[in-house]
Amino acid sequence: MRTLRNLQGPALTLALLCALWLIVIVGLLALKPSVFNLGTVTTILQFSTILALVGLGQGMVILAGGTGIDLSVGGAVSLSAVIAMLSLKLGLPPVLVPAVCILAGAALGALNGLLVNGLALLPFIATLGTFFVYSGVALAVTGGAAQSGVPGWLLVWGRGVVAGIPVPFLTLAIPCFALAGLALMATAWGRWIYAMGFNERSARLVGIPVDRVRFILYSLSGALAGAAGLVSLAWLGSGRPNIG
Repeated sequence: MRTLRNLQGPALTLALLCALWLIVIVGLLALKPSVFNLGTVTTILQFSTILALVGLGQGMVILAGGTGIDLSVGGAVSLSAVIAMLSLKLGLPPVLVPAVCILAGAALGALNGLLVNGLALLPFIATLGTFFVYSGVALAVTGGAAQSGVPGWLLVWGRGVVAGIPVPFLTLAIPCFALAGLALMATAWGRWIYAMGFNERSARLVGIPVDRVRFILYSLSGALAGAAGLVSLAWLGSGRPNIG
């Protein structure tokens, strides 16, 4: 029963957002039906998959409060994709490309967590700085050139479409959002995040490991940026240093 009560508020919010989304769709259909041909919708969803993954990680960090924000995600998307492609050229087994991309993003996010927690830097300053560092490194190691050579099976996944819906959206974005929603609404970890966002000082007083949770959230944001980098290289066919 307690879990059901926890789900009621977020479920209502989700229902209202879906209703608003439906109103927008109906309005666009009435004003300009050509916007919703299958090819256009598929392209929008392909690009939206990248934005959705980045936005999910960013949202989790912001939700925890404490002036938390992650401005480095664009640079992390680019650098994680570049790292994965350069690793492939250095002899990495192609099957490990997805793991390397996501782990590289997680490492970049963890660095943000260390700067914010360990050095007590303002998240805005820390992550803005790492954005320029990550973007600069991606451009420096590639000379600004896209890194080609994406495995064929990864291209099939990245460009695959089922009933007009991109495969990465179905197999990566939706599961990530479902897991995040479940964690936030029905676990102690989710309640910790909400408590931190409401009042960080009180959260510390009741024993919530605020610094550890924040570090994990920055690492998670980086991992999701890495996943977005994976989608970008699988869709575009190359690791691009300026995609973020």
